[in-house]
Amino acid sequence: MQTPIHFDQRVLRPMLLPLENAATTVRIGPLDMLKSYAPAEVSDDVPLEKMSLWSIGTASTFRAFDMSLRRIEDLYIVTNRRAVREFLLYNQDLAGVLLDALEPLAEAFGPFPQVCLSTVRDPEIEKSPELLGLILTPLGADEALDRLAKFDERWFLRQLQRINGRLIFDLEFV
Repeated sequence: MQTPIHFDQRVLRPMLLPLENAATTVRIGPLDMLKSYAPAEVSDDVPLEKMSLWSIGTASTFRAFDMSLRRIEDLYIVTNRRAVREFLLYNQDLAGVLLDALEPLAEAFGPFPQVCLSTVRDPEIEKSPELLGLILTPLGADEALDRLAKFDERWFLRQLQRINGRLIFDLEFV
């Protein structure tokens, strides 16, 4: 059960309500909104354990998510780490999708493909940001596009319901 969040209308900041049991945690808003409530050391490199008060679910759920996020940060190149962490915190189911994508990416682009994760916003569409996975490749354009099409056909298109428009893969030629 999630605890409802109330806002103090005088300052438009979220206020935490008492938790019913110690294992329950709640999401109270984007990390930028939390700076006045967070420890002084909050930054892009804050260990996730310190962010756990702002996660969703039980402590064991958060630990599992924390392990997934650490694995993602080990296996992907993460730019703007804070934005990617916050995005994945609000879209925790995508952590599993990203981990599941590693094998099909390796099948399409060779062992240990380099994929750079970042968040992007489409200025023409007003909605949440998306997660962009740029596959870094030295291949020629035709071959890389063929491999991306095979990746899409064999795996990505089958994941559209799970992804729900929140994750896209594209190529970056290096």
